[in-house]
Amino acid sequence: MDRRGWVALGIVAGVLIIIGGVILWVRSSTGEAPAEQTLAADLGVAPSPDGDATTTGGDAPAPSPTGPTMEELQIEWADEFCRSRQTLTDAVTGLGSNLDWEFGTDTSVLDQLDQQIRWQVLAIGSAANDLGMLLTQAPVDPAQANDWVLGVAEPAQRAQASVDEVTTRLDAMLSADGFLDGIGKAGEVITSGADAVTAGQELLTAVQQASDQAQAEFAPAFAAAPSCQS
Repeated sequence: MDRRGWVALGIVAGVLIIIGGVILWVRSSTGEAPAEQTLAADLGVAPSPDGDATTTGGDAPAPSPTGPTMEELQIEWADEFCRSRQTLTDAVTGLGSNLDWEFGTDTSVLDQLDQQIRWQVLAIGSAANDLGMLLTQAPVDPAQANDWVLGVAEPAQRAQASVDEVTTRLDAMLSADGFLDGIGKAGEVITSGADAVTAGQELLTAVQQASDQAQAEFAPAFAAAPSCQS
């Protein structure tokens, strides 16, 4: 190749270098990604910090949720159990212990007696039911929880029967034929109420036995539960 051929070839190479530089400048100024980045995006890979492409494999899996530990479940259950046990204790000891009525009001003495005793006796039934349900949900072996439920089932039934008897006597008192008959029926209410207290105390004894067994099963939970500290 003669001198003029070499000169021409040099001019062509220079022009190509200039054109390539212009193209790179235009891409960088317009934010267009380099070819290797565009290709990486199309293939679902991401460039590594050193410039090599690494496969992303799609979205990263979300971390699996973590629930409460067994220790936390036991503490929560023990707290609810102690609170329900105290509610039942208050209901049993409170039945008939603070009766109060006023004469000369728009509400008769019999109505006042009904309102107070009915509310108190229904509180026993409600607390006994809550405790029974709570025992079935104890965070222990199902066979163990079933033993606790069976231990309180019979006294709970007797307590509920006493509650029903008191409400039946209250209904009879309110439908009595005259005030004197109502006073007689009120005496029957008081008697049935005393029976309800006895049945409630028997239920409390059974509940305490279940409580002792539960504390032996997971004593640290009872020690940490706020409602079990009193």
